[in-house]
Amino acid sequence: MHIATLGPLAVDGQPVRGERLAAVLRALVDARGRVVSVSLLVDAVWDGTPPDDATGAVQALVSRVRRLGLPVVAVPGGYRLPAEEITVDAVEARAFVDQARTVLRCGDLPAARGLADQARALFPEVPELVSAEDTRLFAEVAALRAQAALAGVGSFDEVDLGRLVARTPPDEPSAALLVRVLAAQGREAEALELVERLRADLADRYGTDPSPVITDVHLALLRGELTAPPVAAPPRQPARITLPAAWRRPMAALVGRERDVEAVTGALAETPVVTIVATGGAGKTRLAAEVARRTAAAGRAVRVIELAGLRSPDEVLPTVLAALGGADTTATGGNLGLERRVLSPEERLRAVAPDLDGLVVLDNCEHVLDAVAVVVADLVAAASPEVAVLATSRAPLGLVGELVHRLTALPDADALALVESRARAGGAVPTWDTERALALCHRLDNLPLALELAAARLRHMPIDDVLAGLTDRFALLDDALRGLPERHASLWRSSTGAGNCSPRTTATCSSGSRSFPRRSPRTSPPPSRRPRTSAAVWRPSSNSPC
Repeated sequence: MHIATLGPLAVDGQPVRGERLAAVLRALVDARGRVVSVSLLVDAVWDGTPPDDATGAVQALVSRVRRLGLPVVAVPGGYRLPAEEITVDAVEARAFVDQARTVLRCGDLPAARGLADQARALFPEVPELVSAEDTRLFAEVAALRAQAALAGVGSFDEVDLGRLVARTPPDEPSAALLVRVLAAQGREAEALELVERLRADLADRYGTDPSPVITDVHLALLRGELTAPPVAAPPRQPARITLPAAWRRPMAALVGRERDVEAVTGALAETPVVTIVATGGAGKTRLAAEVARRTAAAGRAVRVIELAGLRSPDEVLPTVLAALGGADTTATGGNLGLERRVLSPEERLRAVAPDLDGLVVLDNCEHVLDAVAVVVADLVAAASPEVAVLATSRAPLGLVGELVHRLTALPDADALALVESRARAGGAVPTWDTERALALCHRLDNLPLALELAAARLRHMPIDDVLAGLTDRFALLDDALRGLPERHASLWRSSTGAGNCSPRTTATCSSGSRSFPRRSPRTSPPPSRRPRTSAAVWRPSSNSPC
């Protein structure tokens, strides 16, 4: 499993919510496979003010860590997280940096730059740099990339060096490299201004002069020794691709949706916001995943944000920011930006939007539709024209300029092909005729999810028994397949969705053209309440399937 620590804490792309849970997980990850005692975990979580039953509280937090899928092992006196069963982005970045230094000493500049770029890709686009260790690692990555660029390999990128210079106190080695980078691009006046600002700020704030590293580079700048080397056309930087684990590789071929894939892909090239709208089980997420994979294969950046697990509209903006990155402070006062101001979530979104590119996917928006509409409107307004947003929902977002792609049930030929291919893949030997198979498809309204679940039953049931069992399709098809997200494991969870239908109502829920009675599940979350729509967002009438 992959754990991200250089930005917002996440496990396999899923944000870890809760300060105490995050504190326990960080302590276990930082131990790099060693045992962490219960007392150290108590100090990490409660900082000297533990609860009465601290041991039990730690045990409960460790249980929550295990529910994330992490194999935490209980040992005498504490816990450990086996290092061989996880990957950590900070460890990967450090390995890239060490390899880059090794090949740099051997004179292989292109390889060193490539390794440094891979390390940089593990950081958020706008890193927060809270801990000293992360700051030091980021500074090493920025230095390697700058040294390679000064030697003529790769493009100049002074943004990261500028972030390090803007810290309090400023990173003087990074400032010296930034002077060289500016001078190498023929921007000697900016380099001289940087040195003078740095000298004045150090004198005013700390009553000291710049270190020798700044003095030496200043003298070299005045002598004209920092000349620009001939640089070839910079290679294109690798696109940032963030796909959930289930989206990276399809478990089965997509059947009957090729025209939809082409239509959505073409629309994204012309429209800033495209929403795939359909009833539950029609394949909205599957279609979005295929579009995202093809976009990533074409070399464009892709970021996927899953909203199905959100319980409140207030969680939408923090979840989007956690996926997109962005610092929570900004520089104010002074040219060096040594004073910082805390940004509101809305300001953070507007600050990070101009740095985005490629495709942003928001999956399962229906239960927080109004909040998503506001966030998407703000994002598109501040982002560059190269950014496109793809949303999946049971109703449109209702934004000006939004293109709605309505996903219908499969045609009969495609529905038959889907059932037969999935049944054969599961080891079944179909013994039915086309008429009975078509009757099965029609009973399930040609909906892909229902057909997938029915095909799983056909692996060990005759088609006549499956047809007879469809009088209670929820009981027959629930949990027919393993390894699916919870909302796709049954028709009940797919038909109710999150916040669209009350699970205890006695009305019927339509799936396509047919209606069927709703069966109350053992556990059902309460329906969420949507906030009032912003004045800037037009909302159509509800298109909920229930």
